[in-house]
Amino acid sequence: TYYQTTRLDLRMISSSLSELEEGLTTDVAENIFSVSEPAKYDEYLDNNRNEIVQSSSCNFSSICSPLNLNLPPIFILNLDRAKDRWQKTLAEFKAAGFSESQINRIPAVDGRKLSNADLAANSTRLARFLQPRGVLGCYLSHRTFWQLTVDRGYPSALIFEDDIQLVKGFLSKLTSSLGHLCEEMRCGGGPVDVALLGALGRVHPQGKDSLGAVFFAEYMGGSRPLKKLTHNIYQPVRAAGTHGYLVTREGAQKLLRLCNKAVFHIDLDAWRHKSLKIVMFDPVLVYQTFDSTSLTDLPSSSTGTPPTNNHAVQAVKRPWSLLHYDSGSPLHCDGSDGVVSSFPRSLNWLTADPHTLQPFQHVMDEPLIQLGPRGPILTVGRHVKIVGALVVLASFLSAAGQKYLSRMLFGSAVSFVISVRSIIWLLLNWK
Repeated sequence: TYYQTTRLDLRMISSSLSELEEGLTTDVAENIFSVSEPAKYDEYLDNNRNEIVQSSSCNFSSICSPLNLNLPPIFILNLDRAKDRWQKTLAEFKAAGFSESQINRIPAVDGRKLSNADLAANSTRLARFLQPRGVLGCYLSHRTFWQLTVDRGYPSALIFEDDIQLVKGFLSKLTSSLGHLCEEMRCGGGPVDVALLGALGRVHPQGKDSLGAVFFAEYMGGSRPLKKLTHNIYQPVRAAGTHGYLVTREGAQKLLRLCNKAVFHIDLDAWRHKSLKIVMFDPVLVYQTFDSTSLTDLPSSSTGTPPTNNHAVQAVKRPWSLLHYDSGSPLHCDGSDGVVSSFPRSLNWLTADPHTLQPFQHVMDEPLIQLGPRGPILTVGRHVKIVGALVVLASFLSAAGQKYLSRMLFGSAVSFVISVRSIIWLLLNWK
């Protein structure tokens, strides 16, 4: 039998070398897949990229075993100071049927501990002035994972952040989904760079995205056509979120080239590139909890001392509804521990995206710009409130006959929106 192939990575094939040699014809096994002559792999693909002879005993699942029968290596990003988050995430995987030896921890980059030299080497000048240190740390944490995937020669690897919830029957669903991914590659779908196990943004498999998701995709750009590849694999329109995904070695190499320095939120930068082939599984296999995170948090005080209450030892609630870096208060954005939320907690899940379960509060508390490492933060919520206030005031003035002032305020609102979006564009593109 025959199968169509593009640049199928033959190091993936070599990982199942013994199975392949049993199934391939003698001349191919001896002349092409000799362990002592790995350079012939690429030469053979160049000359025979459309047809590779294999017997019925050598099926595609053996070639794709790193993506299918043998699960790829699994890694968790976790800050050294967030030991409770590590234990919680490890327990989540154990409950799903994984052994502790299957789960590997990657120390996440703590943005608050980055030296000026580290920042200069790994982030752009604009990002150093206009982005929270936690956002840059999260960006560099995922770059660490991509580099590890390449350096260790993994055909593919799975990465999770430490604020996730796995769906019921995760292990069997993951194995099945990866098997379908192999089948899609086998049937001419071509190589995949990234497979999202869960995501935020405009990612509904039937295009039934919430209004907020549609607005996000239009505002940020980088959208792709919705494309159904198999019954449970599709290309999402505009994905966000990095809480759970698979990356192939080729995908990791691409991402390291495309995202060579920290500039903005890692998901909004990485997943926008059209040269990256991104697919997503349906149904979603992993959700972000939106409860707390240890990857993009900020310290509770200028001394960097984390909160000590039982609810947030080490990890903290997303703090971006706060105005300043060193507020001195326990960092919670849900109204607990004396900090006023930017959105009523009682409405939190009423306004969640029904597909991704992303609460509206989470969107509102996302930071867009921070003026200096300890300066005020402009969140999505503050952006909306400022523009809304200007438009409402302009409307009142217009009704009162103050046409000139009304036009001035409305123009200010439009200018503010354009200015913020322009700064984001510069952050993403001026490297």
